[in-house]
Amino acid sequence: MQPTTNSRKPDWEEGLAAAAKNGSIQELLARIQNELAGLAGTPRQALQHNAVQYIEAALDYDSAELVLLAEALSATEQELGEELAVFILSVHYGGDPDRAAALLQRLAASGHAPVREWAAKACGAVLAKHFALFYPMLETWTRNESPFVRRAVIAAVQLASNAKNPAWGPLLLDMLEPLMRDNDPVVRKELAPRTWSGLLRYYTEDVEARLMKWAVSEDRFIRRHAARLFSAPEAALHVQRLSPALRILLRDESASVQKAAVSSLLQVSKRIHKKEAAELLGAVQ
Repeated sequence: MQPTTNSRKPDWEEGLAAAAKNGSIQELLARIQNELAGLAGTPRQALQHNAVQYIEAALDYDSAELVLLAEALSATEQELGEELAVFILSVHYGGDPDRAAALLQRLAASGHAPVREWAAKACGAVLAKHFALFYPMLETWTRNESPFVRRAVIAAVQLASNAKNPAWGPLLLDMLEPLMRDNDPVVRKELAPRTWSGLLRYYTEDVEARLMKWAVSEDRFIRRHAARLFSAPEAALHVQRLSPALRILLRDESASVQKAAVSSLLQVSKRIHKKEAAELLGAVQ
C-alpha cells in the first residue's frame, strides 16, 4: 500500500517513520495515540491505516522486517499495538509465514475484543491470498483450546469462500466439519447461516454432496448445523438440489434438529415459488 495524501503535519509522519526504522515501539505507539487523541471526525481506523502505510514505506515494504515489527507490536499487548500488528500481517504474511501464522493465532485470542475481530478478518484475507501456505496451519486451529481461535477459522472460511477457486470447496468444508461438532457458544454463534453464503454460491455441488452426508450423521450437532444451512438466502437458489437433505432433517429424531429444520424451511418458503414451498411443507405433515 502506498501512503495516501492527507493534511496531517509532516513531523507526525516523519516521527512515525523514524520510530519504525529504529524499532522504537513505545515511541511509535505514543505518536499514534497522540494523533488519535486529537481526532475531530476522522475515523480511528482511517488514521491507523495511514500509520501502517507510513510504517511500510519507512521499512521499504520489506515483508520480513514488517512481520518482525508486527511481532514487537503484538508483544506490547496494548490494543493499538495489536491492531497495527493485525493490519500489517494481513498484507505481509508472506514475509515469514510461520511467524506470521503464530502471531495471528495469538491475536485471534487477544484479550481485546476489537483485535479478535480484526484478526479473524485478517485470517480470511491471508487464506484467500496464501491458501497453500496458510490452510495447513489454519486446519490445526480447529483443535486449538481457545474458542476464539477456533472461531477465527470459521470467519476465515466465510471470507475465503468468495474467492471462487474450484479446488478449495472440499477443503473449506473439511475445515468446517469438526467445528460443526463444537458446542462452545463462541463457535456456535459464529457458525451462522452467513457462513454458508459463499460456499452455497460458488461451491454448490460440493455443498450438495456434503449435505447429504451431514443429514444422516450420527452427530446431532452436525445435523442441526446442516439444517440451519437452509436459512442462508443462497439456499433458496438451489432448493431443488438441496431439498432431499432438508426432507431428511425435517423428520429427524432429535427435537432440536427438527426445530432447526422447520425454522429454516419457513425462511426458504419466503424466497421460493409457492408450489415448491407447499411441497416442502408437506414433508412436515
